[in-house]
Amino acid sequence: MLNKKRRRILIFATTISILSSSIGYSLYREMANDYESYIVSFAEELKTDDFLVSAHRGFSSLEVENTKKAISLAAEKQYVDFIEIDARMTQDNKIVLSHNNSLFILGSERNSRVSDLSFDDALNTEFTYNSFTWPNLFCFNPEGIMQNERSLKLNSQSYHLASLLDGLKCCGDKKVLLDLKFNDDTVLFCQELKKELKNVDTSNIIFQSLDIPSLKYLQDTSDFTCQALLKSSRDLIYLDDFERLGFKYDLLDYELIKELIEKGKKISVWTIDSTATLNVVANTLGEYYKDVIYITDYPDLIITKLCEKEQEKVLTKCLG
Repeated sequence: MLNKKRRRILIFATTISILSSSIGYSLYREMANDYESYIVSFAEELKTDDFLVSAHRGFSSLEVENTKKAISLAAEKQYVDFIEIDARMTQDNKIVLSHNNSLFILGSERNSRVSDLSFDDALNTEFTYNSFTWPNLFCFNPEGIMQNERSLKLNSQSYHLASLLDGLKCCGDKKVLLDLKFNDDTVLFCQELKKELKNVDTSNIIFQSLDIPSLKYLQDTSDFTCQALLKSSRDLIYLDDFERLGFKYDLLDYELIKELIEKGKKISVWTIDSTATLNVVANTLGEYYKDVIYITDYPDLIITKLCEKEQEKVLTKCLG
């Protein structure tokens, strides 16, 4: 009898919790809409700013990542200084834009690997975007709900891959962070990359990769500007090998960044997708928080928060 009573209480409490969280989520959606309108307007109205922001995989919180739409949208934004895109090789050794090798084919229960497709098939196949993570219904803050809503809108959208050259054309006059997915053949990838870019002005392109040994090979065999992406403390052995270094945000250390910047190194930080993460990064960087490139899926959010932070600093200084 007691167990039945406990079960009824548990069911009742669970039901109330779910209902209250759902109602709360609906109420906060209105606040999230106002919040999004504010950051979009703020970013669009900016005439100039003191920060460097890179749109990660194009404007990937509003359009499917690495597509011509996402890249073109980022290229339109005055507050976006760099556009980051991912390059990988097809079965017949041509380069297309895709972060993942395994992709979902529209209307099919099977996946396809970019590395198993010909260049023509890769460009002509219709894929479906399935990187959505379920919303956190207990996340009662406008920023989190805004991000949930953007993710919902992108989930299950169909899209086509872009070629490397088409993607670069969409970047317009923006600087490019070209993230290289070398697959398993560094030499062949580098040969094809140089071939495809033979008639392209690469002075605006920074070539980067998590595969640092392969990137070092590219740097040693070309005149390309390269940036090593540092994900863990094990990668710090490469600090002296590159003039540009991209740090995963939780790898940052004030004294290290100070030393590197004073040596003339150029620093990027990835991936900064929330105010909370930005605050941690800015506090870690201290007076150097203006001296790095912020790589983000939400360039409108991050530039707004960076400018707000700068305004607060100025106001605090004026008030003495």
